[in-house]
Amino acid sequence: MEPEIFEPKTLGAYIAGSLLLLLAIILKYGKEIFAFFKKSPEPFNLLEEVRSMKKTIQEQSEHISRIEKILEEFQLIIEVIRNLRDHPSRKFLESITISLGFTDSLRPDEQDKLRDFLIQFERAIRLIPISGKKLSLNFLETQSMNSQAITAVSNFFANVSIEDVIRLKVLFPEGRFDKLARNLNALRSTTGTNNVSVVSIKEGK
Repeated sequence: MEPEIFEPKTLGAYIAGSLLLLLAIILKYGKEIFAFFKKSPEPFNLLEEVRSMKKTIQEQSEHISRIEKILEEFQLIIEVIRNLRDHPSRKFLESITISLGFTDSLRPDEQDKLRDFLIQFERAIRLIPISGKKLSLNFLETQSMNSQAITAVSNFFANVSIEDVIRLKVLFPEGRFDKLARNLNALRSTTGTNNVSVVSIKEGK
């Protein structure tokens, strides 16, 4: 028996009949079908979920790359410190001084976290494998400070004077920030430490 072959007219009628049957099913059971997909919305949200997963994977990949870069930098810092510690010429170095010079207008807000910024520098200096560690805060070029800056410098000065790990020198231009200089000197006298000092320098020198 020869296989049945659909003629074009017969095939068209078959497709049309199938579409009509599908339409009839949708019309009769449309509410039930919609309710099913509403309870199980995965078919509608699958593409959106895939896109969301793709975005999440991309964000995680970028986050991992940032962490990897930080670890590489941290490893480099550790290697430098280790090399300094073990270097045979280290015995010839008596001290190291790091000087921080500040901008013309030192007016940070609370979000700038100036005191925390200074503390991070102090911690970094502690890691240097040299006994004489010195930090200088240079305000010779600074024309103005707000209350946030004054509080941050005062608190940092107090912390360093109490911990007595590094030597801190604060440089002010003579005739400017005199009240802050007096307060810091008073604080130094109160703690009775010799690892902090305040120096007023005449401008032009």
